[in-house]
Amino acid sequence: MATRSETAMHISKIFTFRLLPRATLILFSLSSFVILSHSFPPSLHASNNETLRIATYSLNEGGSNLIEDATSLITQSGADVLLLQHVDANTSFLLARHTQMDVAFFLITEEAQGLAVLSKTRIAFDDGQLLGGSENLGGVQRVQIFVGTETLLTLYNVGLGFDQHGTEEITEQSLHETLAIIANDYPNGITGEKVIIGGSSTPLSDLSVVQQIEAIGFLDSFSGFSLENSATVLPPAMQNHVPYLWTRNLQVVAANLIEDSVSDRRIAIIEIQIAAS
Repeated sequence: MATRSETAMHISKIFTFRLLPRATLILFSLSSFVILSHSFPPSLHASNNETLRIATYSLNEGGSNLIEDATSLITQSGADVLLLQHVDANTSFLLARHTQMDVAFFLITEEAQGLAVLSKTRIAFDDGQLLGGSENLGGVQRVQIFVGTETLLTLYNVGLGFDQHGTEEITEQSLHETLAIIANDYPNGITGEKVIIGGSSTPLSDLSVVQQIEAIGFLDSFSGFSLENSATVLPPAMQNHVPYLWTRNLQVVAANLIEDSVSDRRIAIIEIQIAAS
């Protein structure tokens, strides 16, 4: 059975929102705004000092019990950090409240859809940029968290846009733009920094993207998995979708996918070593 490959993009700064304890958030779109409130307990759950679980999950569309079902899946996965795609601000904040996680949201569309990162550890920094210029091919959200007292982990949460036919070339263009963004963030190259690129897409046919990612030292956590065993969406629901969690300067000790009762998708999760044994 064939194995899979993938990853990454470019941008222009727009709307990014953080939620602090007992904060009230005013979210502006191009045509309207909503007021959201959220309170955290006195302290967030701390990750253990040996491994960290990073997950990527494309919500897309869910049923009437979306929040409850997604909360159950996140809890089941044991994720310490969750990268969400195709999610609206209200859903991301409700999930943060139900799972008692910190949250950062980046707005992509006028319909209030975007990207979110949930974390059991406080989020130290976040920003984001749009992909594709006026064509709006998606966006990239950058989030940084401290693991322990000194280890800084940078995550790039990638939301890819598609045309009405789901044209794969747009995905590949977006991934090329992502690589340009990361290169701009690290003008001297990535040396010892710990970085993860996460999201999901249709399987890539442009292997030059993969080669570029590998050339700068990123490793595909699901490399060698069959398409059936690594896809987050399987036909006939839509085209195969596969997760990517590319890591740099990190040791991946496990990779898995968990079934999702919310939609036809699955949550992809990796466990990384963050301290010497």
